[in-house]
Amino acid sequence: MSASPPEYVINSRLAVILSRRLGIDCRAERVVRKKRPDIRCYYRGLIIGIEASYSRSDAERDAEKRLEEGLVDVALALWIKQRYPDVPEPELGKLIETSKFDVKIFVPREISETLLTFLEEKIGRKAEPATRWFKDIEIPFFKTLLDHVTEFLVREEEVKELIDEIKRKIRKFIDSCKNIDTRGILCKNLYNILWKLYGLSIAEGSDLSEIVFGQTALSILLSAAFYEHIRGSHLELKSIGGYIQRDPINGLKKALQDLLEIDYKVAVETTIKMLEVLPPQLALCVRALAELGAKVASNRALLKRDFAGRVYHEITGDIALRKGFATFYTEVPAAYLLANLATDLLFNLDEKCPSKLAREEAKSLLDSLKKVKVSDMACGSGTLLTASYYALHRLSTRLIYYHYLDRDVGEPERILDEIGRLLVEKGIYGIDALKYAAQITAINLALMSPGNISKENIYTIYLGYIEPKQQAWLGSLELLNDGRKVGGLLAWIEGGMEGVVERVTIEGTEGTFHIPSRFSLIIMNPPFTRATGRTGRKFAGKEKGLFGFIVDEKARKALVEAYDKVRKRIREELITLAKCNLDDSLKSMPTEVKELIEKKPKDLRQYLNIGQAGEGLLFLYLAYRYVEEDGVIAFVLPRGILAGISWFLARILLASKFHLKYVIVSSDVELGYNFSEGVSLSETLLIAKRVKEHRPDEETVFINLVRKPRTVLEAIMLAEDIKRSIRGNRMRAWIENSRGTVAVINKVKRSDLLKYIDNWNRFVSTTDLELLDIVCNLLNRGEITL
Repeated sequence: MSASPPEYVINSRLAVILSRRLGIDCRAERVVRKKRPDIRCYYRGLIIGIEASYSRSDAERDAEKRLEEGLVDVALALWIKQRYPDVPEPELGKLIETSKFDVKIFVPREISETLLTFLEEKIGRKAEPATRWFKDIEIPFFKTLLDHVTEFLVREEEVKELIDEIKRKIRKFIDSCKNIDTRGILCKNLYNILWKLYGLSIAEGSDLSEIVFGQTALSILLSAAFYEHIRGSHLELKSIGGYIQRDPINGLKKALQDLLEIDYKVAVETTIKMLEVLPPQLALCVRALAELGAKVASNRALLKRDFAGRVYHEITGDIALRKGFATFYTEVPAAYLLANLATDLLFNLDEKCPSKLAREEAKSLLDSLKKVKVSDMACGSGTLLTASYYALHRLSTRLIYYHYLDRDVGEPERILDEIGRLLVEKGIYGIDALKYAAQITAINLALMSPGNISKENIYTIYLGYIEPKQQAWLGSLELLNDGRKVGGLLAWIEGGMEGVVERVTIEGTEGTFHIPSRFSLIIMNPPFTRATGRTGRKFAGKEKGLFGFIVDEKARKALVEAYDKVRKRIREELITLAKCNLDDSLKSMPTEVKELIEKKPKDLRQYLNIGQAGEGLLFLYLAYRYVEEDGVIAFVLPRGILAGISWFLARILLASKFHLKYVIVSSDVELGYNFSEGVSLSETLLIAKRVKEHRPDEETVFINLVRKPRTVLEAIMLAEDIKRSIRGNRMRAWIENSRGTVAVINKVKRSDLLKYIDNWNRFVSTTDLELLDIVCNLLNRGEITL
């Protein structure tokens, strides 16, 4: 009897069958010495590894190893039970297609039990109780299995359960603090640690205690998680449980002080100060938070899901501080949708699937990825930066795994750690007006990164009035004036102010402010309301005005005057920019629009005013100034940018200096028309690439979401569906899943974008594309006007 075909032949044929018959993007590259290749797949946004072998134990061992290396989301072990005859490969393929395999599925250990139960219920079959192998699975059923695995992962139930547990522990801490602090002394002491630098009036009564005690609890939790996360790199440190066994408050303080002796000042210093003012009655609550932090740190899969940002949003969700700063944190799924589309556009992967790249192209792209510079100049808790990190790191994982680059770069886990370190230490820059938020960003990035990070580039820039210098300071918007001047103020320390500009790193606060002159990607959800007074409680008079959170009226007026000067200057620069491009990139605009820009007729002059657009437009202009050629900007902005009169010059800027690639709005009646937490107004996601010249075939993809993504993985899958739908010549498309229509896509030519620059909202005015065509045709014929 002739020998059976070797495993590398079987796996190569399996990859072809899975690709052609099931539509799963698979490859199994044959290697030297006829070593068995794994089957590397990409399906619905998931990176999947399949290890098929005549030996069940070999397949199981290799699948588990792939998952531990961090290269795949899901690993499948396939036991080839049938011995095939030595026949030509086409005939062998037919035999494989009719075969049955035993299959074992590997996902992160923390969710493996619940996945198994979920799968058994969905497919109506039981795995072997002892081994967890599913027996006698036919090839067509592989896709069904993967669909159910995807469905399970999309739900993120384990993330939700842990966040609920965190919220319960924090709620208990808040309530315990309130019961103890009958005179408000503890609240005042903690408030001074958090915000004494800012001179803010953030809230009153229960609102104030809620946010102060809530953020104290979150600091304790995150510092404990951070300690455990990096403890493995410092053998002299013992587990946090050993510190808190007898005296949780002083024990945790001692643990963080021991860490402080090594360094990591910013990550733990504020928490140490908080612990110093906590009364002993809170010992049990502190222990519960520290133990939960240690539990979180041991769950690497959870750390990759930006759990810290999610909890931060939950804790600060509806409280007046964020509203005082006109700051609304981006919904986590929206952040990942925005970041994934933006990073793919940056590397021109919107039009070309990464799996279709030649191997040398993939290697070159990986080298470029290591040099990328990303910034959020109003970073808040860092959700957009962590989403960008995740998208870039995931892209590098996909390139290494799918194109077998691990053969060139050595151990894949080591090179992925190195890429993660480079991104955090040299590639990602964040700026915020609140030091506490910047610290959350720094810790969040450190927790998501796989390696031992030594520094980060997260800055706090003071927003307010510097009394001794008689100078208003506009936070990140000072970069519109002089970036060098921003850095120069760092050395000035007076009146209890620790520094108007500080660089937050996990190894201390450095006395320098340095950001690149140009960025590859600028991603932001800027403060964009016009009257930035708080709306969480009743306000009257001056508190409703611009910068209403500033307590001192003299300081507030000085800040408003400085802001007005910047706004007027930017308005003139935008008008000049528009005039300079009338005969070039804007020459296809209607004559009426050109005359408006050139002649400024009195009855249409409001189109050239930007006051009602608020800070959002200024941050958009700031991004234009700092993004490099062929770089990308990605923004969360009010939907008014599509048609608002005060946003007219912003549309001119986008149309002249950028290829506006994506415009995304929501028509989700259940989850809302917003992309920021707790916002009631309609918003839009914009993604654009800065260009020197416009191509005649440029198109803008307008996307109307019927159902917003509810989880991170759902957002990643939606991004993949969008890119797949827009490739080719179709101008209209629908994205659907088991729940029905998810999104409606309408591609618009650049000529139409310029023709209707007064109102881009018409391209997403309805999810009914037939009705949209009728309306657009009537508009084109002049039978109706908007």
